[in-house]
Amino acid sequence: MIAGGGTSAWMTAAAFCKTFPSWDITIIKGGNPIGVGESTTPHINQYLHYMGIDDITFLKEAKATYKSSSRFEDFSGLDEVFHYPNGQTLHADVLYHQWMIGKTYCTHMPPFAEVFMPFVAVAEEGKLPLNNRLLEPYDLNKDRSFHIDGEAFSKYLEETYCRHIKVVDNNVKSVRYKGRDITCVVVEGGNCINRGQ
Repeated sequence: MIAGGGTSAWMTAAAFCKTFPSWDITIIKGGNPIGVGESTTPHINQYLHYMGIDDITFLKEAKATYKSSSRFEDFSGLDEVFHYPNGQTLHADVLYHQWMIGKTYCTHMPPFAEVFMPFVAVAEEGKLPLNNRLLEPYDLNKDRSFHIDGEAFSKYLEETYCRHIKVVDNNVKSVRYKGRDITCVVVEGGNCINRGQ
């Protein structure tokens, strides 16, 4: 059983359906998900690769856009911008400890992201850093994440991978345990849903 009908619930259900096709899976979704945009991290790439979802399909079905950095404004100080790059490839010209020493003794040290992943300077301009040798190493296949429509992606996963699972549209009220095992999930109205029901 999977409690919840958001993006993570449908991602879990889809992965279970692919990995364990003989399992009886029930998802208790409690109404339609809130249709908000969701931000991912580069770890989404491992999931997409495992599920066999290519970028073209994902961009279309999840109504997604590429994202090379998460931008935080006023995070470490007023009027300051901090980038958390979504890259997996570090610039090799400078070693991390060299930057840390420079940061300790220099008042005008460039931010970590700009030194080790210079493509964030392009991201700050709202652009995607493609085909620019000055920004290498940059690999679009791994140095990015996405911003997605969670509801659209959930619907795609449900229709593509989860056609044979049971869906209960109700709100979870409590969960009953025996030791570490879940014995049933109690939903609104008092019904107890057991595994396999």
